[in-house]
Amino acid sequence: MTAPVPTPEDIKAQYGFVAMLAQSVPEVGALMQRAVAEKWTAERFQMAVANTNWWKSTPAQTRQWVTQQAADPASAARSMKTGGDEINVIANRFGFQGIPEDVLQKIWLEGQMSGYDDSMMQQWTWNALWQYGRANGQVPTGGEFGARVQQARELAGSYGYMPDNLDSQIQTAMGASLTAGQTGDGGMADWLNKLKSYAKSKFAPFADRIDKGETVYDIAQPYIDMYSQTLEINPHDVGLDDKYVQQWLQGKSEAGKPPAAVAVWQAQQELRKDPRWGFTNNARQSAAETATVIGKAFGFIG
Repeated sequence: MTAPVPTPEDIKAQYGFVAMLAQSVPEVGALMQRAVAEKWTAERFQMAVANTNWWKSTPAQTRQWVTQQAADPASAARSMKTGGDEINVIANRFGFQGIPEDVLQKIWLEGQMSGYDDSMMQQWTWNALWQYGRANGQVPTGGEFGARVQQARELAGSYGYMPDNLDSQIQTAMGASLTAGQTGDGGMADWLNKLKSYAKSKFAPFADRIDKGETVYDIAQPYIDMYSQTLEINPHDVGLDDKYVQQWLQGKSEAGKPPAAVAVWQAQQELRKDPRWGFTNNARQSAAETATVIGKAFGFIG
């Protein structure tokens, strides 16, 4: 009669801590299935594990740790619980919430088996959580990841970079920076270079200023101030995506010459052709002054 295929519950009940090990190491997992199905003794199972390629290629310190954990199920259970809690603290710092306990414990176990120190453990935790989150629709929204996303979004706005899939691009870029272990300004370096390349290409007259560290918003500020004063509107209502601001930043082209910057006074002349100009106090005052000058010229006003 064929023995029933062991379930994960069977494995966990009979071998305790080693069940989690079996999930992390396929070679051990295959032995675990045989051990349960064929009712191996613990000694036989341990001998079989010691003969695996995984065991032979694993550092002695890690093997010793695994052996100690397997020999004391109660201690192993406590270690797994404590280790999972430690990983959860790291996960929360990165911005992951509600990660299942078994996932946290598995991440901790694999880090322990790899002999990672605290710094490497944090990097390993991010990489494992990022892969898990992407596969399960759990991309973090807060924590360190969320802070980087917000900073990247603000940078994109200051360079006038506004594609339809901006959020997706930012999440991918910030995930990659954390995966690479980039910290501080280094975490934004690749993203900033991407924004600068885009801005220099689109706003060619100001490429040298962008290279020197000015953002597109910095460069646009005089145009925005003039725009606000001329049409008597809040400067916060004038963005880099405004059609006039875009035209001025991209410059004017003449045959055979590269685009040249538009002077602010020239930009103001263009803006006064906009229908909104006619409804401003500036326009009415200008019209009244013009009428006075004409009236004096023709003798209608003394």
